[in-house]
Amino acid sequence: MNSAGDNDEQASGGVSNDQVLAALKVVHDSKTPNPVRKKAEEYLQQVNSNKDAPYHGYTLAADKSNSPIARHYGLWMLDDAIRHHWGEYSLEQSTALREWAISLAEMVDDGDPSFIANKIAAIWVEIAKRSWVLDWMNMDELLVRLWSDSIALKNLILTILENLSDDIFGSEDAAAGLRETDLNKAYVQIFTPAAVLAEHFPHRETSINVRYGGEGWLLRLSELLELFLDAKLDDQAGAICAVRVLSVLKSVIGWIIPKALSTTKCFEQTFRCLASSHISVQFMTQAAVEVLYSLYYPRKDHSRFSDDEFKELVCPMYQDHATQLLNRIYEWSAVDSEDIDPDKYLLGKKFSEVDLVADFAGME
Repeated sequence: MNSAGDNDEQASGGVSNDQVLAALKVVHDSKTPNPVRKKAEEYLQQVNSNKDAPYHGYTLAADKSNSPIARHYGLWMLDDAIRHHWGEYSLEQSTALREWAISLAEMVDDGDPSFIANKIAAIWVEIAKRSWVLDWMNMDELLVRLWSDSIALKNLILTILENLSDDIFGSEDAAAGLRETDLNKAYVQIFTPAAVLAEHFPHRETSINVRYGGEGWLLRLSELLELFLDAKLDDQAGAICAVRVLSVLKSVIGWIIPKALSTTKCFEQTFRCLASSHISVQFMTQAAVEVLYSLYYPRKDHSRFSDDEFKELVCPMYQDHATQLLNRIYEWSAVDSEDIDPDKYLLGKKFSEVDLVADFAGME
């Protein structure tokens, strides 16, 4: 596998990106005769089987003058190599793959189609599951540095954070499962404020530190929600970003330390989303209710909460301003059986699942 500095055709096994681009054009041209398309597809299969396929994938994806189709194909080549050949690579080669993924992430901007950014996030996640906390120790630092940049990069990082949470804690992902203990501990560490972590695990092993900064990702997510709700983010882009934050929170609430939710005011900002007057309030509200549902529904017995945590997280839902807000949303979400509004119907359905409507409908 070539390093990023090797770009001549001879070093790449006789394959050039121009040939790959020409083959892709033939495959995606609706006027191409089937025999010609089949030949082009066979050529692309050969390229993907080449030992230097990851290099070609990276260079195709990194060149923004290429079409989105060509860039996505390059990302697919990288993703395929990571998923199916990671164990065959030397440390030097796997490091090169990681550096390419980081480089691609740094390039993401508002002009990139969402499916390009999502694929780059998927590649980052696949590498993290295989090398983070082993030979990749500064992942959190890289994420934090990218976080301070554009909204596009924030959306990319939010996708990475959500996908990593889902794969590490919420699915039977094979790659994550092989390193479950290490990944679990590391992910809890980078999400939880340092003070909460020290209080909750006073005797934890601290010789290996994978986090960057003391705040943790839960606080960063809470602060981003607050920025949007205080109208300090661009309306449309900020709304999309805020909904992504809520989606991440929905994923992590099942395993995060409860104390961290109250310490970071994450729950408070989530609840504020219910009162947002933004144009996308319906979707924001549905996302917020999803988070509330994740927090309350699986724990009706509150067995995971201490008395203090219960007071901090649950009791605020019984305050006057909270019950009044929930009543207003419940009334707003009511639909006419003759003319059902899909968004209102879904919101009302979610409220009924949360079991909040029954508790709060008569309380004001």
